Amino acid sequence: MRGWVQASDMADGFPVRIPIRELNAESIDADTGLALSRARVWSEYPGPGQVETVRRKWPYSGVLDVPHRLVFETPIDIAEFTGNRRPWAASVRRIAELRSSWPDVRVLPAGVFTQVMALPDGDWATLLTALRWAETNDPSGFLVRQLPIPGADTKWVQRHWPLVDKLSGLGARLNPDVLAPISTMEKMTFTRILDAALRAQIGGLGLFTAPPTELAKLPLTPTVVVICENLQNGHAFTDRPGTVVLAGKGFDVPAYARIPWLQRAQILYWGDIDTHGFAILNRLRAHLPATSILMDEGTLLRNRISWVTEDVPTAARLDNLTDTEQLVYQSLVAGTHGSHVRFEQERVPWAAVTLAMNLAGESSAAGES
Repeated sequence: MRGWVQASDMADGFPVRIPIRELNAESIDADTGLALSRARVWSEYPGPGQVETVRRKWPYSGVLDVPHRLVFETPIDIAEFTGNRRPWAASVRRIAELRSSWPDVRVLPAGVFTQVMALPDGDWATLLTALRWAETNDPSGFLVRQLPIPGADTKWVQRHWPLVDKLSGLGARLNPDVLAPISTMEKMTFTRILDAALRAQIGGLGLFTAPPTELAKLPLTPTVVVICENLQNGHAFTDRPGTVVLAGKGFDVPAYARIPWLQRAQILYWGDIDTHGFAILNRLRAHLPATSILMDEGTLLRNRISWVTEDVPTAARLDNLTDTEQLVYQSLVAGTHGSHVRFEQERVPWAAVTLAMNLAGESSAAGES
């Protein structure tokens, strides 16, 4: 359907002939009544499509006109035969609407076509409105909530703007800054200040969320910054001299590189022991010299009872891992300890966390001395 509805001439490739399994002498002789009944059903078939027959002469059965092929003259015939007349009509209409405003949009890739055809009529109308608006307007500086597009509320934009972007890349002539509104709202970072002296530097504040650009403005002077992905772990830390905890950013960790006070501190990264945990560490280390904690093979093997399954592991090449980290990562990729092994950081016994933090502190102190 995707190919036919987007073809410059929908008649290309038609008629389409579908073979019908022929009756043969053996089937007729085995059950003449059933065989003749099937032939009669095909002879009375009303459509869509037409039945072509061939004349066959069989021993003991005489001459019979046997159904041979089902012939479809148009895509509409096939759509009706397969119960897809309404989806076909909707596809024809939407492709025509798209091309009437943007003739350069010729053939939609399979994924984009599926997304376009799956939209309810109201969302499709809003998408066309969004395309027309973005073609002639500069949305930079707008928040998603401020876009003056009828029907495109915040939730609609968050769900469907990637499709707007894909269509623009196929020739919809969108303003090059069309995605600017999506990126103007920074993601918040969970922040814990674990030192009373550091809290005093910012008015006593000890727990808050803020985007990295705002964190960069704080006059903090920590000696240690712990980056972990799990918010429960972020809450669980108790006071520790010179220490700040940042949590909940996942693959957004490169944003931390823009925080000046973080660059002057010892950075400890604590992630899940799974392939994506190491991928995040690898990405962070491309921007900052982080040291991993509790991501070693010993921690993994001591907690076998708490392993779960990583749903969609990665096998990407990670060049920023240390040799020992690389061994653990490669064992996860290879399934050395089992398929898709994952050990989540929130399952680490807290005594082990305290010990790891103490050891990291001792190592830092030894390095400074």
